[in-house]
Amino acid sequence: MKVKEFAMIPKISIIVPVYNVEQYISDCLESIVSQNTNEIEALLIDDGSTDNSLAICREYAAKFENIKVFHQENKGLGYTRNRGVDLARGEYLAFLDSDDYVPSDIYHKLYLVAKKTNADIILGKAMRFDSTSRKLYTPYATDRVFEKEELFVVSPSTIPYVIHNGIVANKLYKRKFVQDNNLRFLEGVHYEDTYFSLAAYNAANRMAILPVVTYFWRMRELGDLSISQQVYSLKNLRDRIYVNNTCDSEINLKKEFTEEWTFFKYNNLINSFVTDITKVNTDEIEKYKELIHLYLSSMPETLLERMSLQSQKKYIFAVEKRYDLLKAIETKAYENLSVKYRNGRFLLVEPGISNKYRGLLDLSHDFVNSTINNMKIYKQSIKIDLTVYLRNEWIANKNVEITFFLKNKTTPSLEILLSVNKYDFHNNYRTILCKLNLDKVIKNMKVPGEKWELGLRVKYRDLSQDVMLKKIKSNDLLIKNLLGTIVFRSNKNGNFYLHIKRDMNFIDLIKRKGGDYWRKIISSRLIK
Repeated sequence: MKVKEFAMIPKISIIVPVYNVEQYISDCLESIVSQNTNEIEALLIDDGSTDNSLAICREYAAKFENIKVFHQENKGLGYTRNRGVDLARGEYLAFLDSDDYVPSDIYHKLYLVAKKTNADIILGKAMRFDSTSRKLYTPYATDRVFEKEELFVVSPSTIPYVIHNGIVANKLYKRKFVQDNNLRFLEGVHYEDTYFSLAAYNAANRMAILPVVTYFWRMRELGDLSISQQVYSLKNLRDRIYVNNTCDSEINLKKEFTEEWTFFKYNNLINSFVTDITKVNTDEIEKYKELIHLYLSSMPETLLERMSLQSQKKYIFAVEKRYDLLKAIETKAYENLSVKYRNGRFLLVEPGISNKYRGLLDLSHDFVNSTINNMKIYKQSIKIDLTVYLRNEWIANKNVEITFFLKNKTTPSLEILLSVNKYDFHNNYRTILCKLNLDKVIKNMKVPGEKWELGLRVKYRDLSQDVMLKKIKSNDLLIKNLLGTIVFRSNKNGNFYLHIKRDMNFIDLIKRKGGDYWRKIISSRLIK
């Protein structure tokens, strides 16, 4: 049955660039026709597809009059999105990539928020998902934007970290706002949405943040990988740097955004392109390395204080041209590296690394890793079974002590001791099975705070024999505490935290939400 033709201006124009996505596009189009409003138009712009994508689009357009199909020679994503903006008639604009999809009725919800708040931008959550397993992952740097559990309106400049949420597809834009500020996508390059997003945040006076999932972002496993999955090429690296430089030269950033943008552009490049560079084509590898070195050499080193330990290492190895160390760190191949133990930390002191960086090359966290095997949530207790992995092959004496604790993220000095366990390892035994019962802790936890972090420390109580690491004096290793990794994992990029609502203790939150709520949240995020 065809959707009834509407004479009025559409509430929302959905712009869908299409290029060789015959495996995925049906998911996208089905999510469009599942919307519970007839007052939308979907503009499907085929960018010279060589597979059956265009034919599939025309099949849907024949059934639904609010789906319109356009065809062009291949021009690239930036040109195609700009053409969609020019063709759109809607009061608001939405961008949807043809290999992704949206929840049912989400555009109606976003439109209601837009009219209620009169916001220039309406921002919702995007979730990445695996094509095969449909497992969900939270994209990098999104949790902080959605800390509040209810809709709120704010000027983007008051929360400058919002620029880390740089994709355009999880948002609704007022079309007049886009036109008045001449917001356009860069053409002929990848990462064109970075420019559009940064310019939009910089120009917007009002932004509504809706803490619900508005977009499902696919990690492809069939056919060609998406642009965000193709970082190991010289062209993509050049495009990323070109986009960064264009943003610097053409967008007159408000001072509130300047520092955050500077951090974002370098940190993003480090985490996207400075990784397993063995995947780069051999005929491009030297130019690839040199371009990274030149670009990162311009980075203010004060930014290192904000970066994760892993990002710090990647930066140092790139500017020092020691990609061999990057490979060793990623594969945990430490046996032939020079390491010193100083003030409770294992520091890499390889020849050729400048002295000013050596204090940042901390390998201590790599001594410990952990996974959660099972978790049961009750209204007033949490029971956790986990496995802790230690790099005990470095130490001949396997006598260790593990302490579990909860640390308050708002007040870092506040800790609650959970348990202390002592272990006497046998040769080659590298795993510890642990059980934690947080029942009593939860009942007695009366300190309010925003976040609690479940963590562990490892104390090697006697390391006087056969220390295998180079240049370590055994008597320096007695009764030293070593901070391990956080045991909750949300995705490949970050940690899962136990969230405590402001001015509410943990037990009250569990009573209010109930066990089913927490079980659902945790099971959807944990990596086993």
